[in-house]
Amino acid sequence: MKIPELTPYEVLQKYWGYPEFRPQQHAIISSVLEGKDTFALLPTGGGKSLCYQVPGLCKPGLTIVISPLIALMKDQVYQLKKREIAAEALTSDRSAKDIQTILDQAVDGKLRFLYLSPEKLQNQQLRATLVNMPIQLIAVDEAHCISEWGYDFRPSYLQISEVRELIPEVPVLAVTATATPDVVDDIQSKLHFPEERVFKLRFLRENLAYRVVHTEHRWGELLRMLQQYPGSSIVYVRNRRGTEEIANFLIERGISADFYHAGLDSNVRASKQEKWTNNTLRVMVSTNAFGMGIDKPDVRTVFHADIPESPEAYFQEAGRAGRDGNSASAILIVTPADIPRLKKKSTQNRWKVEGLRRVYRTLCTQLQIPIGSGAERWYNAPLRKCAQRLDVSAAALYSGLQLIERLGILKLNEFVGAHSQVKFVMPYHQLYQWQSSNAALAGFTRDLLRQREGFFEYPQQIDEWNLAANLGISKETFVSKLEQLQNYGVIEYVRATGMPQIMFFEDRVDEKYLRLDENYLENRYRVADTKVEAMITYVTQTSQCRSQYISAYFGETDALECGLCDWCTHHPETQHRAAIVQLLTKKGPINLDEALDNMRITRAEFGEALRHLLDEQIVRKKGNLIQMAKPAKS
Repeated sequence: MKIPELTPYEVLQKYWGYPEFRPQQHAIISSVLEGKDTFALLPTGGGKSLCYQVPGLCKPGLTIVISPLIALMKDQVYQLKKREIAAEALTSDRSAKDIQTILDQAVDGKLRFLYLSPEKLQNQQLRATLVNMPIQLIAVDEAHCISEWGYDFRPSYLQISEVRELIPEVPVLAVTATATPDVVDDIQSKLHFPEERVFKLRFLRENLAYRVVHTEHRWGELLRMLQQYPGSSIVYVRNRRGTEEIANFLIERGISADFYHAGLDSNVRASKQEKWTNNTLRVMVSTNAFGMGIDKPDVRTVFHADIPESPEAYFQEAGRAGRDGNSASAILIVTPADIPRLKKKSTQNRWKVEGLRRVYRTLCTQLQIPIGSGAERWYNAPLRKCAQRLDVSAAALYSGLQLIERLGILKLNEFVGAHSQVKFVMPYHQLYQWQSSNAALAGFTRDLLRQREGFFEYPQQIDEWNLAANLGISKETFVSKLEQLQNYGVIEYVRATGMPQIMFFEDRVDEKYLRLDENYLENRYRVADTKVEAMITYVTQTSQCRSQYISAYFGETDALECGLCDWCTHHPETQHRAAIVQLLTKKGPINLDEALDNMRITRAEFGEALRHLLDEQIVRKKGNLIQMAKPAKS
């Protein structure tokens, strides 16, 4: 059946029910539909996903969405399916059979959206299949990850340009919320854009007040402000222990709060998130593991109880406040010890290439992985033993593994309570013979295979409690039978231990052949140092509007004072200037007396603020009317 072509407005209204696009969305979508490579720089809450979902539905064909965030992929697939739009995601928890089924659907034109991670692009089977898919658009989400000058560079993103060579006629849309001018240029270069084509919104959020609070008592100040600012809140904390301690502190003082971090079981995390999203829970105290892909519009305050390591991270997390357009605040709480601690944290646990090679070798040796094997299988990671053998701290080892992960060599899953896994390793024809001589386990084996497809193709995540209940036996009996099957060589059973897990994307190689680059590491450290210094300046400077500082960091040197931040509110004349600009931007040309009535300040204060705006040629006056000297940028 031929899919009719729709206009962007028809798609928007049919599937989302919105009457209008947000600023810049329609221009971005029109550029994509013209077949042009396009870059969209939209701050958090700017509606980035619609910029590829809408054009993906305007024409027949498939849209490939590349994203590093599994939670975001799953959420978007869920939301698309709710709208009866065919979408799937190739994630690491899918079986080989599931993956093949999804790829077949994509080739047959049965999918409109296919989400995958950049690491998947290394898979030769996927690359070979892409050329047979009816692809009309490639969307690169979190596109800042492709730039070595960005704050979250991931070498796997460089695979995208190689894929473009396979399907050169397909346009690319790159979207991100955070990118400096250098990063914007680098992204377009890395993605082989034939010409610059950038659409962006101004970084200034008119409803969001940025504030820095200096205090000796962090928790007490946080409690005071939560009592002062009502509504839904997020409190970002540096480490897991801190999330639990602060959440308990708030609960004991009557604040509805809970904690969230990557070490919690996925079901627990989902339950906590649902309570917070539904406003059953007011405050979520979390590490930066919380927030990606969460579209909750009514967050009134985002607190940071520790200084983030980059303006990009801070801006993205702070931007989760006030997405509904109502007044909101982003508050960074700073104690005297924070800046020295940030400087120390940013420089400790730095690795050289030879050190990373030793980490890789030690890890493979500890896991007993021979050269030439080990790919695409999850292993319980004995990090404590590895740290002891390397004679480094656990934090230093973890830092090294994160670097190796960013180089696309392995995947580190730090979730405590990770699922157990089962894979049948005995070939099917041998299993049939084995069952005939092992009657005691034959029935259990058949029952187990009926529970889930794909046991022969890929390690399947299992929940012992649920499967045991399905089979009508106790968990202890179920586990005992699995262990017996493993002893017979029928299956590989990796039981959840609460340990972090590691999966290698490729078979083990001699460490001297690892794709490691000393220049890359040194560049990453230089970039990190620059970003830390920018954050330190942000919290210590006393001469500029907070929003102006953030805007200038991202290349907008003409941003006006916001009138909302702590710097502006300590300078009333700045507030007055910002209020006049906001009034004129909203209403257009206006009579002086009417403007004064709207301002609710004295005539002298109004006159002084207006004089500055006229001198700076931000506002112009004609007779008794005042208006913006030039149209406000979107």
